[in-house]
Amino acid sequence: MYRSRSIVLSIAVALGTSFTAFAAEDSQPVTLPGADQPLPLLKVLRITLDNAPKLKLQGMAVSASKAQEQIAKGKFDISTAVVGGYQTISNTTFAIDELTPEHAAAFPKSYPNELVNNMDVPYLSAELSKKFRNGIATGLSATIQRQDYRQTLLRATPTVTENRTTVKFTVKIPLLQGAGSVSGAAKETGARLEKEASISEVQHTLTAVMLESIKAYWDYKRAISYLEKVEESKNRIAGWVDGFGAGNSSLQAYLENAKGKASDAQQTLEESRIALAQAMGVPAKQTVNIGLPISEVPMNWENALNGFDQEKMGTQWQALAIENRLDLKAAELRLEGARVQQAQARQDRLPTLNLDLGAGYSGFQQYDGMDDFFGSANSNISRIDTAASLTFSYPLGNNVAEGSYALTNVLYQKSLITRDEAQRVVRLDAGRSVSNVYGRLQKAVQMRKSFLSYKEAVQQMQQNNEFLSTPSGIATLIETEDKFINSLNDFYTAVADVAKAIAESRFNTGTLILITGEMDGDVDLNRIISFPAN
Repeated sequence: MYRSRSIVLSIAVALGTSFTAFAAEDSQPVTLPGADQPLPLLKVLRITLDNAPKLKLQGMAVSASKAQEQIAKGKFDISTAVVGGYQTISNTTFAIDELTPEHAAAFPKSYPNELVNNMDVPYLSAELSKKFRNGIATGLSATIQRQDYRQTLLRATPTVTENRTTVKFTVKIPLLQGAGSVSGAAKETGARLEKEASISEVQHTLTAVMLESIKAYWDYKRAISYLEKVEESKNRIAGWVDGFGAGNSSLQAYLENAKGKASDAQQTLEESRIALAQAMGVPAKQTVNIGLPISEVPMNWENALNGFDQEKMGTQWQALAIENRLDLKAAELRLEGARVQQAQARQDRLPTLNLDLGAGYSGFQQYDGMDDFFGSANSNISRIDTAASLTFSYPLGNNVAEGSYALTNVLYQKSLITRDEAQRVVRLDAGRSVSNVYGRLQKAVQMRKSFLSYKEAVQQMQQNNEFLSTPSGIATLIETEDKFINSLNDFYTAVADVAKAIAESRFNTGTLILITGEMDGDVDLNRIISFPAN
């Protein structure tokens, strides 16, 4: 018996395998136990997680949503900028022959007729800016500039290098449109909600993928168990033929019939094995290495049926579903995201009214040299300069904002309908699970009683040599054996249906997996074969 009863599932690990494995199935072989080796259910789930393409696709959606959230957060990063440059300014100022005689005499005759005033302007500036989630934006900048004249207009005017520093701090406060976190942080909030919705969806997909493998596993288990009993019946009938003589045509015909049943059971087994391989994501060439199912499901459900209160279970399972279903959670998150966009669009219909405030100072230093260049930042400081302005703007008609608001209303209504429909489906799923489990329990209990009765009848007949000495006794034995095998098939099918119905009820109530983190969950065999409960 397989002793490990639980595993911790890491969706992140499952998503980390190469997606290219699904382009060529032989490129990434799956590690399987081997044809005659034990295959516990929890190993099936691990293999499923490592190979399910649905999870990989959903994982890509999560990665994309995380990237979108990172982009939205970037809006509130501190922005930095540093610029260094050099300018040469050349200006034709005047012609000497156009001056008055008095001024023209100040220039030597060797001077050219046109004088050009050239200036070199190296500069360095740095800026920090930050936008806050309440809509306020701030900036701090410092600029150092040097003006170095290479030509003086008059000989009496000396050439003096000037170094100037300007420091400014600005604040922009939106008073109407864009004010507050309703507008300022809307994109970031929406991106975060979409990321959380994507994570909930991949977690829901995880449970759906697991449910498919669990159902396929119990069908595989049923097929193997039935085949074993059919083979036992075939051998038992062969013993009757040997015991009562090969000349008994009825027994010989029934033996051939049993061989046909064994062939049918073998074919059913192969089909169930392929179905399990498909659910697990196993390549076709490796299907034969899946192994033998060894996890057990209870065979006697009579006590469970007697204690099953449909009304109580219905109320309890619906409450569990509303609380735990991850697809419903995703719909709720997307509805909240649509509400955030709607609130932003509503506020953005307002006019723009921004209050801009500023403060700063200037510094000045003469002469060439690096010390004088940077020294202008704290030399000859002026008094603090201040500025304030109020800017109002409003487009006549305001069509863009009004149209955007109308669009977000539509998106919100769609999200609301989607959420409400998800709630309705979740409640119906939970209610259907109650009815399904109850009906499967009833059939399993009835089929168990039926096959046990036939089994006892066959055993009693085999021990009554006087009864079997007559043709009618042999005919009755054949008929009873046939009913026994058919009832046994019905019983194994009913038990598998109970196990599948319970797993589905776990899925429908969101309790198949115990979510332990953003991308991690825990599942154990006891939970898979027990009823959902608070």
